[in-house]
Amino acid sequence: MTNVRRPRRPGQETPTSSLTPASREEWLAHLRTALADADSVTRDMLRLPRDRELGPAYHRDLYEEASGKITARLAHAPAEGNTAAP
Repeated sequence: MTNVRRPRRPGQETPTSSLTPASREEWLAHLRTALADADSVTRDMLRLPRDRELGPAYHRDLYEEASGKITARLAHAPAEGNTAAP
């Protein structure tokens, strides 16, 4: 996982500056990172319990964080044909 830290709780605001990258490429890179984080957590969760690197609490917290980032990135997607973020 690329970004392991405590996720924001529901209702906490995400700083706007982190949601408005400079370009479509940067926006897409952030989205790919969040998707990779969610994928990593899900793959770990689906392993046999003895083979897991994380516990259920970390699965939940890290997946919620990645899911929130994906939702935020999609909500602030650059306009079609525009190379700068909104």
